[in-house]
Amino acid sequence: MLERLVENWLDSATERSFQGPFCQMLASQGYTILHMSGHNVMEMGKDVIALAPDRVLCVYQLKTTDGPRITFSKWQQEIQSQVLSMVTQPVVHPSVTKDAPHRSYLVTNRDIDEPVQRAIDDLNRRWHRSRLTHFGLKTIVRGEMLEMATRLRSGLWPAEQRDTNSLLHMFLADGRGSVPLSRLASLIEGTLGMDKGSNQRGSGETKRRLASAALLCSVALSNYTLAGNYVREVEGLTMLMSYIYAHAERHHLESREWQNEFKITVDTIYDRLMCLQRELSERSNLIEGEPWTDPMFVGARVTMCMGYMSILGLWRIVQGVDRDSTDEHIRCFCEKYRRRVEYWGESATPFFLALFWYLEHVSGCIDSDLLIRDMLNCICTQNRPLSERPLPNPYYSYEEIVEHVPGLGGTPIRDSFAGRSCTATGLLHVIVRRNLKQSAKSIWPDYSRIMHEEYVPRPKWQFYRWRNRSGGTNRMVYPPLTKQWGDLQAEAYDVAGRSVPRLLRKRPELLLLLLCVYPHRLTADVARWIDAKLGRAWK
Repeated sequence: MLERLVENWLDSATERSFQGPFCQMLASQGYTILHMSGHNVMEMGKDVIALAPDRVLCVYQLKTTDGPRITFSKWQQEIQSQVLSMVTQPVVHPSVTKDAPHRSYLVTNRDIDEPVQRAIDDLNRRWHRSRLTHFGLKTIVRGEMLEMATRLRSGLWPAEQRDTNSLLHMFLADGRGSVPLSRLASLIEGTLGMDKGSNQRGSGETKRRLASAALLCSVALSNYTLAGNYVREVEGLTMLMSYIYAHAERHHLESREWQNEFKITVDTIYDRLMCLQRELSERSNLIEGEPWTDPMFVGARVTMCMGYMSILGLWRIVQGVDRDSTDEHIRCFCEKYRRRVEYWGESATPFFLALFWYLEHVSGCIDSDLLIRDMLNCICTQNRPLSERPLPNPYYSYEEIVEHVPGLGGTPIRDSFAGRSCTATGLLHVIVRRNLKQSAKSIWPDYSRIMHEEYVPRPKWQFYRWRNRSGGTNRMVYPPLTKQWGDLQAEAYDVAGRSVPRLLRKRPELLLLLLCVYPHRLTADVARWIDAKLGRAWK
């Protein structure tokens, strides 16, 4: 069954969707990936640039087609000019010596018609006769890709019936819905052997496990990819990124053992965020499905899209990407829809924080602070003791909350959220760090009436797991009825980030992205640390 799943995934994959897994396959064989294309007009026929184990530069052009084979007409009309450019033009990349020779490959998840094979052979012969021996074109076709994928997953993918059913469930899922993250986490953990001890059998085995987990993730998310559901793709890929971090930090791996696979995953996430940005720029509204029932879901959709766009904007700012029309659209989108956001529960907090931190960088509006103040006030008033409609804690996603709405045929959530909060302390500290003393003072009476709880995973690498199974620290605190402003400031300006894992400390924008998928990891300590890195707190 697993072989058939891989085969079906490969047959339905697009150039963009099999690019990441193909790069992971190369990485597992010792290749160093230097570049992955965003599939735009500037790619110059080079979708992937890699350095082979023998240190020879390799470039790849990825192609697919609607039929079972690449026909001669498609070769003539579309592919031939691109591969000629790939073969004959030098590779331009900061990591590559100018005019360095390279090997060229045409990669496809289809077969190639005999006339096309003959045309490629004729090209190679012509270059050889002209003594252009550094020119040449090789192919990697469907059967070879399937063999690479099968060899990669062999012996690593979870073989238990429960896990096989989970993978099949995800593979057949409606790509327009939400991703069952608990299932995906279980599958990735099984592939990485996270519950089988800490011994590793060398960097080759580590690379194979990481690449195998990436392939499994691509298969599981295939219908979301085909549906163009970029938000859900980002969620799944972010979980994969988190588990790569977990594997590296748990086993104290050297960067050469995991950075290649990590970079491929992060580049793919960035590409999907850019795809989401382009889709949003082309849409006149954010309605999905039936226009008479969708309005009740639009607020949550706007909040998620705005959160991810804010993260993309911050990502580009932090990484020093030159400003262009993308940045202008992100800014306009966030300012246009900022008043249509919906706070469905504490799992929405990271999306609001992302928007807040982004607006601090790009907007001249003086009321951006009100976003956090109003959110904190909402938590403190709705979650006061004996409240009839308290906000669910961060462990409940929007989809899970909707499933339990009585008016929609669901049953109320049995957990009691009244009189407690998991994210209020972090939000209060963000306000205090901007010297909004009057806002903090007005909220404090309600804030002091609720219990503030947070969970800190132990050991620290467990932060990356969807659920911590080895214990941790569960803290519950009732604030005093009154508190000195100076003492509150001292707490708010403690930005040591003691619970932030070592590897994530280098990429605060990725930590913020992870929190949108793992909102239950947002503690006051984490919020203060990110605020110090991405925010513009008052000094």
